Amino acid sequence: MSKKRSTSKKVEVRPLTMDAFGDFAAAMSAAYPDWSGGLWKSETIARLVALFPEGQLGVYVAGKLAGCALTIIVDIDKLGFEHTYTKATGGYTFNTHDPAGNVLYGIEVFVHPDSRGMRLGRRLYEARKELCEHLNLRSVMFGGRIPNYHKHAKKLTPKQYIAKVREKRSTTPCFPSSSPTIST
Repeated sequence: MSKKRSTSKKVEVRPLTMDAFGDFAAAMSAAYPDWSGGLWKSETIARLVALFPEGQLGVYVAGKLAGCALTIIVDIDKLGFEHTYTKATGGYTFNTHDPAGNVLYGIEVFVHPDSRGMRLGRRLYEARKELCEHLNLRSVMFGGRIPNYHKHAKKLTPKQYIAKVREKRSTTPCFPSSSPTIST
C-alpha cells in the first residue's frame, strides 16, 4: 500500500521579523519587477518592525515568506480623510505612527507571483481586520502608490492617469498588457 502525499502546503500568517528580510526582498522584487518607484529597504522594514511589530505581517508558505502586509496606526482625526500617502507615512519616516491612534493604516501589501492564486492576499487582509478588532481601532484604511504615476503627475491627476492606463492597457503592475506607453 502506497502512502498518499499531500499536495497542500502549510500557510501561516505571522508577524514579520528581520530574519525573513531576504525572502521579503525576493518576494517584493518579484512582485514589482519593473517598478522604478523604489522598493523597501532593510532599514525601513527594521524601523517598522521596531515601531509596530504586530502590524508587520508576513504570509508564509511551507515556512518561506511569500508576501506581506505593512501597517501603522494613525489618528485619522489629525491626519484627515483628504491626505496623501506621503503625508500618511510622514514622508516614509513613519513618525505618523501613533499607538493611541484610531485607524490601522495599510501602507503595503504584496504576494510573490509564484504564490498568487492561493488567496494569500485575502489572508493578509483578514489578519489586518483581526488586528484592528484586537486593538479596538475604528477601522482599517489603505494608502497606495500608483506605479509609474510620478512620470505623469505634472500633467495628469491620479484619476486621469488610471483612466489612461485602462484605456491604453499600459504595462504597469496594476494593469498588465502589451502597450507600454501613455501619451498625454
